[in-house]
Amino acid sequence: LRIKKTFSDHDKDKFLDEAFEYMAKFFEGSLSELQKRNLGIQYRFKRIDSQTFTASVYDNGNVKTECTVFYGGNMFGYSKSINYSYSVTHSKNSFNESLNVHDDGYNLYLSPIGISFGRKSNDTLTFEGASEFYWELFIKRLQG
Repeated sequence: LRIKKTFSDHDKDKFLDEAFEYMAKFFEGSLSELQKRNLGIQYRFKRIDSQTFTASVYDNGNVKTECTVFYGGNMFGYSKSINYSYSVTHSKNSFNESLNVHDDGYNLYLSPIGISFGRKSNDTLTFEGASEFYWELFIKRLQG
């Protein structure tokens, strides 16, 4: 009994804002738990601005994994996206993965462009699913 909806740019921008905020809180909370559960692990989480955060994990003082997550800009036509870089950077001109806002006529969702392994461009991710996806990219370097 659902009726299709046309999502406006405002709807998509609001969705992107909320998704990014969820992801920032997810990362900060996960980093805190990681440190609590592992001796010798320290982290650094930094909000650069309302559209960018960085995260780093140190093992006995040495950086083991880091990233920058940001949205905005208009790289390669992806203006409605949350982007992931494997390094701490203030530049927004490159990324290693990008989650773009899409809709199916009923709901908004995030979908990866598919640069990294493990996800396909037709995946439909919630805020939590998108956060877990980027966390996997981040933590994989620490675990490997």
